[in-house]
Parts: sequence; C-alpha cells; structure tokens
Amino acid sequence: MTDARFDYSRSSHHSQILSDLYGFKALPKALEAERAVLGAALLEPDEVIPKLREALAPTDFYERRHQRFFETMLALHDQGTPVTEHEIIDLLEREKRLNECGELPASYLTDLRVQCPGVATLDYYIDKLKEAARRREVAVRLLVAYEKAKTDPDAALEELIAQARLDKLADTSPNGASLVAFPQSAFLGIAGDFAQLYSQYLESPPQFLFMTFLTYLGAILADKITIASELRPQPRLYTVLLGESANSRKSSALDIVDSFFREVFAVNVHYGLGSAEGLAAEIESEDGSPRSLILHCDELKLLVDKASQDGSIALPMLTTLFERNVFDNTTKGRKIRVRNGYLSLVSACTTETYQRMWHPSFRDIGFINRLFLVHGDAKRRHFSPKPVPESERRRLQEELVGLVGAITATAAARKRPIEMVFDPEAEAVLQDWYMKLSSSVHERRLEVYGLRLCILLEVSQGETRRITRETALAVRDILEYELAVRRLYDPIDADNAIARVEESIRRVLATYGPMRERDLKRRVNYQRVGIWAYNTALENLLKSGEVRFNSSKKLLGLVGCHQECHQVSKDGKNAE
Repeated sequence: MTDARFDYSRSSHHSQILSDLYGFKALPKALEAERAVLGAALLEPDEVIPKLREALAPTDFYERRHQRFFETMLALHDQGTPVTEHEIIDLLEREKRLNECGELPASYLTDLRVQCPGVATLDYYIDKLKEAARRREVAVRLLVAYEKAKTDPDAALEELIAQARLDKLADTSPNGASLVAFPQSAFLGIAGDFAQLYSQYLESPPQFLFMTFLTYLGAILADKITIASELRPQPRLYTVLLGESANSRKSSALDIVDSFFREVFAVNVHYGLGSAEGLAAEIESEDGSPRSLILHCDELKLLVDKASQDGSIALPMLTTLFERNVFDNTTKGRKIRVRNGYLSLVSACTTETYQRMWHPSFRDIGFINRLFLVHGDAKRRHFSPKPVPESERRRLQEELVGLVGAITATAAARKRPIEMVFDPEAEAVLQDWYMKLSSSVHERRLEVYGLRLCILLEVSQGETRRITRETALAVRDILEYELAVRRLYDPIDADNAIARVEESIRRVLATYGPMRERDLKRRVNYQRVGIWAYNTALENLLKSGEVRFNSSKKLLGLVGCHQECHQVSKDGKNAE
C-alpha cells in the first residue's frame, strides 16, 4: 500500500454511492479486530502500543471513536503517562474531542479491556484490521476512478493500474497463517517430549505430533479419568490437522503417532469411514461394557463426501458422539444403536476441504465447532529422515505404559473414573477467560475443549489428582490459539455475516413491528443469507434481550422500540 491514508470512517455519502454502483452495503471494516487491538493496548500498554505504532495508523480504524482512542493512547504513551481508561477520557476532555467518542466512553473502554481476547492473538487482529483498511481504500479508489472516468477514462484506468503495481510491491505482509503460532507453553509432559523429539527427525510440525498424541492418549483413558464437575468431561478429542496438500506432512504425523501407540497398546482404531452402520458395529461392545474407538481418517475429504450424501446419518452420529456415549437411529428396515461408545477422531485436511465444510449441512448441525483445528506448515529438511534413536523411543513408550497402567488400575480398583480437582488459582485463570467470551460463533465449545485439555495436559505430566495454574495457563493459550485458527480459516467471515443479519432483523422489526417468524424470514431474505446465519443471528438477539418472543401471539418483536404499536415489553407482551 502507499503511504497515503484515507479517513472515510462513518462516510455515509461514500457508502451510499458504493452501494448504488457496486452493491456494497457499507465500506469494509473489521470492528471486532479494532476492539481487540485497543483492548490489548489497555491490558499491556508497554508491550502492545509500540507494536501498534509500527503497524497501524489512526485512519486504519473504521470507527471514529476508535481512531480517537488510538490517537490518545499513542499520545499518553509518548508522554510517559499510564494508558488507562481514566487518563484517556481526561485527555480527550482537555482536547475537547470527547464528543466524538459516543455515549459512555469510559464504560466502553472498560468493556474493551475486560472482553479483550488477550495479547497472544494480537498479530492476527492487526493483520485483519489492516486487510479491512486496505479493502476500504480499494473501494474508495474505485469510486474516485469512477468519477474521474466520466471526464477522462484513459487517465483513470492508467492511474488504477499504476496504483495496483505499487500495492503489489508494497504488500510484504506475511501469510496470515504464520501469525498464529501454536503456544510453546503447551508442550508439557510426555506428549511435549514426544513432539519435540520426533519433530527433530521428521518434517511434521511439532503441534501436529503433539495434538495427535493427546488424541490417542485421551481415547485410551476416555472412561478412566474425568474432572470433579457436574459435566464429567471425558478427555476425547476430534482433532483435525489442517494444511496445504502433502507439503504440511499431516499424514506423516498421524501415521507416526498411530504406530507409536499400537506398538504398546491394543488401540481400537477404525481407518476411514465406510458407513454409519459399520462405525456403530466397531464402537459397540458385545457385553455392553465401555468401548473406545479412534476414527482415523487420513483425508477428511472422504468423511465429508460420505457425510454429504443424501440420507446419510454418519454426520448426525459423529456430531452426537462428540458429547455423548449413546446414539440411536431407527428407520424402517434398519436400526443403528450405540451404548457406552467413546469416540475420538484424528484426521488430515486441506484448507480447501475445510472450506467445503461450511456448507449448511455441516454448519446447521454444529459439526464444525466440534472440531479442534491444528494448522501448520512443514519445512523441507530431510530427504531421508534418520530413525529416532531406539533408546529414546523405548524410554517414552515405557513411561507411557506406566502412566496409563497406573490410571487404569486405579480406576478399576475404584470401579469408577478418577476425579481430578482444580487448584483455586487454576480455576481462577480459566474462569476469567470464560467470562470474557463473546457471542462469536467461533467460540462455541471452546470451554468443552478447555476441560478436556486440562485432563490431558496434567496426565501428560504424570498428575492425576489436581489441575495446576501452570496447566490452566497453557490450556488458556491453546484455546486462544484455536479461536484465532478458526477465525483465520473461516471462508465466509461468519461473525460479520451474522452481524449483518442481526442488523437486518433489527431494521425489519423496527419498520414493520412484531411479526411471525415465517414473515421475518421472508423479509430478511433468509434463503440468500442461509438458515444457519439467520438462526444464529436471531438466537443472539434473543439471548441479548434485544428481541422478545410473545409466546401467546407467536410474535417476535424488538424490546424498547418506541414506534407506535410496535413495542414489545420486557415480559414479552405486546404494548397496548
């Protein structure tokens, strides 16, 4: 990009022209990213603000108040003044610019800090914010070129071509995936030792080896250890190694871990997915006792193709067994039944296949957010990798056998799973993380994975009684990584798509008043946006209390809408 910066935030004039000419509803923006970087600056100003100064300009922010907050943070930091909500408001008042910052700016700043996803994903949000600013600048250039072309079309075209060349030369930003690194704090215990050892001899990224190891370990211990919680989490994972084709060495990681475990354990592994009936037969024990199964798919594409077929119940079955151990499907002529089944999943997947999974058949049933994505790229290092030293391999296997044997014997003696407990400091770390979650679709079931990973990371370290603060911090870092990866590979920009549908619902209900859901669907054109986006948007508005459902009249309406005859009161009844 060139050094020129545009300040077109809140420009209704430009937005309207772009809408008329090109179908844009508004200038491109990344409000979530803007809030995240400002929140990070409030959390860790000395670490974050110098980085933001190098990467961003105030006009990279879309919202006017975000521009003002950023400018003020930079000024305070230059002065050596603490960058706090109080100091920001005080300086804005003295400069008579507080009126540009919306209602309740102090409360808004506090919310930015409290709801910030953390500093670990700062690079990801900076990149997303800069990309939105670049797209906004391109949109404005199109508008300027359009106006200029009315009088001198050749000059307008030459100017756009020249600018495109400059942009290409200036675009030296790294690939977004490289900005989201697997946390080094997570490589704990025997799983971490295995990943670090084998990644020295193989080209597979250590995070691929680490998470696949944890998946196999969790499958073996699925019915033997849990947390003292009403939820009674099981340490089972649905792990997907994500990368480009063979270059990322996904299959190599799956095969190495599989061989390592099968040499010392009778692991129940099913390679590939033939049918739901076949999978049920593999996971159902003859005597009804608990039976663990790892569904090992060298390429997730085969599972996606099978599950996408009309009439297939493989997808509902996999989705249900993520959180439950039972499944039933009875139709005329066939019956599928699972009892005491403990299913885990490991698979390799290209980014192209993952993007195909954002089809409604996968989104609407919630299968996508049950997957734990691990992305990585391999570097060419070994034409013919040397074998891992036999002594090192045997040492790890003996340690693993002893660990699993002790847990299995203890659970058998007690005739129930071992129950781990949180240290107060550990619980406080994850409670704080949990309370900062927003309503993003990418955050769904992260807390489920948090509980399961707490078990696995402690077991990996040989601990079976308590969950420590060190482990809780590592789990928090892994969850922040997972959230960033989900957002990075989201092909439809789900959060913004849902936000647009939310705004459409608000506008329709404010204009036409309370209505039945079928009428609301028609007016927001749900078939164009997709039933998943519509349902998620409506669910968010209902949870936040912006929209209420009048059960007696079967009407949906805005809460607090002051239009005559269009108001729905707090108790869900229409105003007279």
